[in-house]
Amino acid sequence: MKYVLFVADNEPAIDLVKLVAVALGEKAWESLVTWHRESPANNPIAIYIDRPSYAKRFLNNCRPDVMVMTREVTTPIQAAFMKAAKLLGIPVLFIPHGMMIKDAKAVWTRRGQRFSRLGSLRRLIVQGYRKMRAGVSLSYLIRVGIFRALHDFGKGGNLTGYNSFDRIVAYGEYMREVFIEHGVDAYKIAVTGNPRCDRYSGYNDERPRGRQVLLLTTYLYEFGMWSKEQRDSYLTDVLQATINEASLPLIIKIHPVNENPEEYRSWLRRCPIVESDCTMIFQNLPLDPLFRASDVVVTCNSSAGMEAMAAGKPLIIYNPYGDPTLYAEGCGAYFARNIDELGEAIKAAMKMSDEQIALARQFIKTQLGDLDGGAAGRIANEIVKLGGGN
Repeated sequence: MKYVLFVADNEPAIDLVKLVAVALGEKAWESLVTWHRESPANNPIAIYIDRPSYAKRFLNNCRPDVMVMTREVTTPIQAAFMKAAKLLGIPVLFIPHGMMIKDAKAVWTRRGQRFSRLGSLRRLIVQGYRKMRAGVSLSYLIRVGIFRALHDFGKGGNLTGYNSFDRIVAYGEYMREVFIEHGVDAYKIAVTGNPRCDRYSGYNDERPRGRQVLLLTTYLYEFGMWSKEQRDSYLTDVLQATINEASLPLIIKIHPVNENPEEYRSWLRRCPIVESDCTMIFQNLPLDPLFRASDVVVTCNSSAGMEAMAAGKPLIIYNPYGDPTLYAEGCGAYFARNIDELGEAIKAAMKMSDEQIALARQFIKTQLGDLDGGAAGRIANEIVKLGGGN
């Protein structure tokens, strides 16, 4: 029996590879998952590996038929896995566990900044400081920070190495174009769809309604792009607009890895809005039930907003600070740059027009392919082919 090694770095990635592992099991393949974040996952299927030397020895001993990476090479451990796989002749497939934007450098540098590499280094320092305050060990941050800084100065802010993978999964045509712009040979890319969205097959016809507004946050503060004041102001705007225009509870779903729920509870305790006691904050609750229970979904640039659209939910992009986002005019989402526009967008989204629905469906098709429930199976097929099967 053949087997695949999945190299994951956070719980969302593990949740993604579980779906592929199930599809592989139907093809008589076994799956093994490793985890290499600072703290072990509360997940019994993942083997925790915390040092590059362990990664090399582990791969040398287990010798999988195929290795799958869920993130580009941005840490010493990921680099060790890739180097060992190449030496041992193990083919490597890359599955992104999030979405991508074409202007990747915009994420690392502020608009109009002259010295982009220094801006990137500054961002890394801010990230490291905030992670250390959140409890991540200094030794881990130093190792990763040095690795990232060296790669940044060597590659001009483009931390990818995508072309070193033997095969790459793209969820849709847009992602395929992004990989090609990053220098990946077109023949290496397989367009499969996103396994997470297999569950939403048929949702656009169903369009279930809920009784709340859902906010999907991202780690823009932790990433060094927002100040604490900007984050708190953003949250207050969304809460105020929700109360004014929809008279519904606000549910806040924070990032499952890189955000601290206590930071949000602290904001809520200080929030001057009387109706804030109707607000709930979740970190690890699955997205599917949240989408089902929501009328409208709001985000700045979370890739989970794409899943909301796949689930047939109206999406509002509230972007008051002009941050890079993968959502553009004409994608079927509603856009707002201040609290007044946000209020108008909520009112419009509650009565989503047929034209907006058609635009959203086209956008999802470009980004995620057909929502036919078969993405996990197609990725499993790519793994089997890399391993020498049909």
